[in-house]
Amino acid sequence: MFTTFFQMTALPFTEYLNPEDLMQEERIAQSLAKLKFFADYGTIGLVTGEDGIGKTSLLKLFIHSLDKTAFYPIYVQLTNMKTIAFLNLLVTSLGETPKRGKDNSFLNILNKCQKTGRTCLLIIDEAQFLHTDSLIDLRLLLSSATTNGGFLKLILVGHPDIHFKLKAGCHNALCQRITTHHKIPSLSQLQTISYLDFHMKRVGSSDKIFDHEVKLAIHDHSKGIPRNINNIATASLLQAESLNSKKVSLDILNQAISDMLLYL
Repeated sequence: MFTTFFQMTALPFTEYLNPEDLMQEERIAQSLAKLKFFADYGTIGLVTGEDGIGKTSLLKLFIHSLDKTAFYPIYVQLTNMKTIAFLNLLVTSLGETPKRGKDNSFLNILNKCQKTGRTCLLIIDEAQFLHTDSLIDLRLLLSSATTNGGFLKLILVGHPDIHFKLKAGCHNALCQRITTHHKIPSLSQLQTISYLDFHMKRVGSSDKIFDHEVKLAIHDHSKGIPRNINNIATASLLQAESLNSKKVSLDILNQAISDMLLYL
């Protein structure tokens, strides 16, 4: 395993990290600031970004940063299902037992949220896969909660394709309530270099293993998308180990990328 070869304490490039191990660079800090503003003052938030851009990592940091005495976050990621199944999932995520009928699901969700005594933040990841009826139901739930004290807020998170879905006339009322809209940008060249260095140092390794020109090339091939950076950097380290090289050169990078062209 290359972690032993490079004397690393863990995998440097992985999506499965605790919030405290995530790099909070400028673009994430700006995204967090907008989400925190939404939590205090917004009604519906919309966060979009390309696949692998770091949406789920951002949500981990956001949930971790919340004052749990004031906010009750409910995170849901399984969205591609029929509307009644989705409502039942929300009920279950709140720790309640689903009952037959949409009306009972609505009441179950609203009553549970109100009883928490906190502002419930319903965070829907992969929101681009939500069915039309589910989006309408979410808007109705939010409207009811707003009428009765504003104890429920909604964050929709997903691929930019969600904009095409939201353009449908039946979602006008939902779109009018979006108070915070944020698109997560890709990493700049300098941010990509910092990202590579941060995660190498995080696992007790050297940021010199990747030559400077290799870091620039990783940025170009990855388009600044963290998941692509992770995959390219990991493949390069594996290739370097197979060649018994303690550094990743451009030749090694290119050999690693040649096996990955279908995925970039």
